Amino acid sequence: MGLFSKPDPPAVIGVLTTPPASSWWKLHRHQVLLAVGLVVGFWLAVHTGAAASPSSCPTPGPTSHSTARPGTTAPTLIHVPPAKGAKP
Repeated sequence: MGLFSKPDPPAVIGVLTTPPASSWWKLHRHQVLLAVGLVVGFWLAVHTGAAASPSSCPTPGPTSHSTARPGTTAPTLIHVPPAKGAKP
């Protein structure tokens, strides 16, 4: 009550605590999901018939023919125009 008395202790508003330790799943879930995604993606790429085999695709016809001129070894290209009504 006088000039030299001790002040009142501060009032406690809240208590700070350390959070609980994170679980293994919480720490490593992004790595697990990445690995699962890569495995599933690889499996889908290998086991689906999305890619056509080269033998089933028709090959386009030639649009130019190569003929060698007499006396030369280099071929000469001759342009053959597409047939009428053919789609480009």
